Amino acid sequence: MDYDRTSLEWSERDFSNFTCQFPDEKTTIVTKLANEEGPPTLEVKTLSTNEEWETWLKNAVLDFLPSSGHPRSGICAVIFGSVEPIFDDDEDGANTQSPVSYLPFSSDDILSQLVHEFHLHPRITRTISRLSCYFSAQRHYSDDDDLPKGGKERRPMITCTARTSSTLPNDMALSTTYFTEIDLNLAVFYGCNERQKEDISRRIRSCDLKHNHPLLLPGLFFELERIRLVDQVENLLDNFELRNNYEYNQLEKVGGARGLDLDMDKKRMTDVLKSTYRSRELVSLIMAVKRQLKKFETAMDMVETSVKSSPSSAFSSGCLTRTPSATLSSAPGSRTMSRSTTLEVNSEENYTQQGLPRLSGVSGYLRLQRAGRMIRERLQDIMFEFDDKINDCHLVKDNMSLTMQTVWSFFSLQDNQTNLKLSRLNTKLAHANTGLSEEMKKDSSQMRSIALLTMVFLPMSTVATIFSTNFFSWDAAEGQSVVSKYFWVFIVVAIALTCIVVGAWYTATCAKGRKGHRHCCIRLPFGALFGRKAGSTDDDLQPHRKSGRRVFEDEERGVSLDL
Repeated sequence: MDYDRTSLEWSERDFSNFTCQFPDEKTTIVTKLANEEGPPTLEVKTLSTNEEWETWLKNAVLDFLPSSGHPRSGICAVIFGSVEPIFDDDEDGANTQSPVSYLPFSSDDILSQLVHEFHLHPRITRTISRLSCYFSAQRHYSDDDDLPKGGKERRPMITCTARTSSTLPNDMALSTTYFTEIDLNLAVFYGCNERQKEDISRRIRSCDLKHNHPLLLPGLFFELERIRLVDQVENLLDNFELRNNYEYNQLEKVGGARGLDLDMDKKRMTDVLKSTYRSRELVSLIMAVKRQLKKFETAMDMVETSVKSSPSSAFSSGCLTRTPSATLSSAPGSRTMSRSTTLEVNSEENYTQQGLPRLSGVSGYLRLQRAGRMIRERLQDIMFEFDDKINDCHLVKDNMSLTMQTVWSFFSLQDNQTNLKLSRLNTKLAHANTGLSEEMKKDSSQMRSIALLTMVFLPMSTVATIFSTNFFSWDAAEGQSVVSKYFWVFIVVAIALTCIVVGAWYTATCAKGRKGHRHCCIRLPFGALFGRKAGSTDDDLQPHRKSGRRVFEDEERGVSLDL
C-alpha cells in the first residue's frame, strides 16, 4: 500500500522533484505579523536574485520564524510565480504553461533552507505529481532542533497540501504549516500567475489577524480555484448564449419555426460537440473539487480537536472556566434558588501568559472557533455555487444533446422521405417492368411463330432457289448432264461467303472485348526464392510460346507462370 507520509524529513528524491534553474524570476512575499501594542506589521517584498533570497531568509529567521526563539503570530506567504514556458505555443496555438514544480530561483540551498524554516511537509512532492485536484491535512510536531533554548516539548503544528487540476490552464499548488501555540501561519504557493499573485496578496493584506486559522490559507487556495472554474463555466455559458441568440435572431428574420436552420455543417457540428465535451469536463472537475472540499470540511474537525488539546493556555479550552451563580425565579410569591453556570473568558491574562500578542479580547480557542465557523459558512456558499455551476453545465450539455438529437431526427426524417420517394419510384419501375415483361412475352411468342414459319419454309425456299439456278438443266437432251459442270463454283463461293460472314460476326461481338489486352512479361527470381544450382542465373528463366500462350517455365524447379 502507498500510505501517506507522516515524517517531515525530506530525502534527495523529494528535492529532485523540483527544478531550480530559473534565475531572475520574481517571487512575492507577503508578511503580516501581530504586535503586542498597535496595529499589525505588514510587509510585501519582491525577490528575484539569490542574494535577495538569502538576505530575506536571514532576517525572517531573526524576526518571527519559530527557529528564532521569539516567534511572532501572524501570516507569512511565499508566492512563487510561474516561470516562462519552455515552448511558446503548442500545435493548437495555445500557451504552454510550465509545471508548478519549476521554482523561480537557481539555488537548491534556498529551497532546502525554505523547507527547513517553514517546516514544509514532503507530501507536497506527491501532491504536485498527481496533476489532479487534491487536498490533505495532518497534525505533526516540530523537530527537536527547532526548539528555543530551554524548551522541553515539541511544538504542535498542522500541515496542509493542496493542488488544482492541470487540465485547465493556470493550475497551482500550496503547502502550509500552522503552529498552534504560536498562531503562526506559513505558506508557499507554487505556479501562480500575475493575477493570482495579486489576488493572494490583496486578500492577505485585507485579512484581520483575529480570523487567522490553520485552514485560512487553504480556504484562500480553494477560493482561487473557485474563481478559475467559475470563469471557465461563464465562458462556456457566454458562447452558448451567443450562439442561441444568433440562431434565435436568424429564426425571427425568416419568420417563425419555418426558418429553423437544421442544415448543420461540419464546423457547426464540431462546435456543438466541443461545447458538450467541455461541459462534461467541467462537471468532472467541479465534482473533483467538491470531493476535496469534503476532506477540507473533515479537516476542520481535526483542527478544532488539535487546537482544543493544545498545551498552550491561550489556545486550549482550559481558558474557559465555569463558575456557579444563583438566579431567582420570576414566579410571583415564591423565592427559589437554582444553580447554573456562567461561561467566563480569561482572555487577557491567559493570552499573554505564554508571551504571545493579544489579537482580540477573547481567548484564542474561541477566536479560532469563530474563524472556523466563518470558514464553514463560506465553504457552504462555495458548495452551493458549485452546484449551480454544475446545473449550468448540465443545461449546456442537455441543450447541445437536444440540438444534436433534433438534427439527427431531421436527417432521419429526410432519409425516410427520400426512401419513401425511392420506394414509390421502385413501385412504378416494377409496374413498368411488368408491362415490359408482358410485351416481351408477346414479342417472344411472335418471334417463336416467325421462327417456326422460317424453319418450315426455309428448306423449301433454299431447295427451290438452288434448283432454279442455271446449274441445273431439267430439259437436257438425252446424253447431256442435268447438273452443270460449274456447280463446284457455287459450292466454293457459298462456303467462302459463309466463312466471311461468320468471321465478321465473331470479330464484331466476341473478339472486340479482348481488343487492347496486353500480355505482361514478368521475370521472377525463382533462384533467390527457392535456391539455384551453382552457376545458374535468373536468365535461365526465359519466355517461350506454348499453344499460343506466353509461358514462363523453370524446367528444373517445375514452376511456370501462364500470362
